[in-house]
Amino acid sequence: MIRKTALGILVAPTVLAVAAWITPAVAATTLKVSTCLVKNDDQADIFLKLFFEPVNAAKAGVTLKYIGGPEAIPRRKQHIALKRKVVDIIFCPAAYYGGLVSEARTAGASNVSPQDLRKSGAYDILQNAWKKGINAKILGWAFWGGAGFHIYTTFKPKLNAKTGLDLSGIKMRSTGLYNPFMKAMGATPVNISATEVYTALERGVVKGLAYPLGAVSRYGWERFTKYRIEPAFFRSSSMAVINLDKFNALPKADQDLLNKVGLDFENNSGAMYLKRAIVDAQKQDKAGVKVLKLTGDVGKAYLGTIYGSKWKQNAKYKYTIPFEKLKAMMYK
Repeated sequence: MIRKTALGILVAPTVLAVAAWITPAVAATTLKVSTCLVKNDDQADIFLKLFFEPVNAAKAGVTLKYIGGPEAIPRRKQHIALKRKVVDIIFCPAAYYGGLVSEARTAGASNVSPQDLRKSGAYDILQNAWKKGINAKILGWAFWGGAGFHIYTTFKPKLNAKTGLDLSGIKMRSTGLYNPFMKAMGATPVNISATEVYTALERGVVKGLAYPLGAVSRYGWERFTKYRIEPAFFRSSSMAVINLDKFNALPKADQDLLNKVGLDFENNSGAMYLKRAIVDAQKQDKAGVKVLKLTGDVGKAYLGTIYGSKWKQNAKYKYTIPFEKLKAMMYK
């Protein structure tokens, strides 16, 4: 039996069968992924385990390819690479791109869970800001319920009734997230990458730093730091974000997969990080790092300086909604 095609050409069934057999299957879309932190940093490692690996394990229409960390794309340029579609997904502290997304400056100082932010509609506001600033969509905001941040010093710091600590004239490793309270405590902030901190501490270029609990011993900083200041403060601003054009071009099934894995990552990453942070703290303790716990009025002054100085700085920028409304949604 001979079949006629739409063009009127006579084709034998066996030819049609062969043609169908050699027609290639639709290839999966490959998305390039980078991290602002080095691959073996706890935050990056957990991202790869809880986000990157589950997407690839799903064997769906989208696969992820890890191109590297800051050695591949400088950490403070990854958001530009994302916006320009050089890379499709980045996992970075949001504070790194606060210059283009003012709302990103508020992320680390928020004390409201992502779950509550989603319920209140604040998450939608953030999504709109990420869209306007770097043409991106947030897939997951990591590490809520994980360990907070601490100040680490190579010396026993002086206490201060107004600011909690007196760091007058002392050079401290810092970033845009920490600069406001470092300055409020009298310190001189030195902005260097995490990979440079070990040498800076060893040579006395800086006398301390602020950093989330966890990965300190991985970097070997406990060899030089003598004190870890409590209570903890802030939360991680690290987020997995995707180029919005790339996301919108994906089939709905692939979008749903990325959204689901992103939400799972958001909900589960904090517990995994906390476990690692506890182990890290134990290693610090074993190395002789002492805990300096600030209580009473000094403790209140300490946290008041940290949060107050950051939100005071945040008030200087323009946002997609009025600042006071944004602050009320993100800080209780």
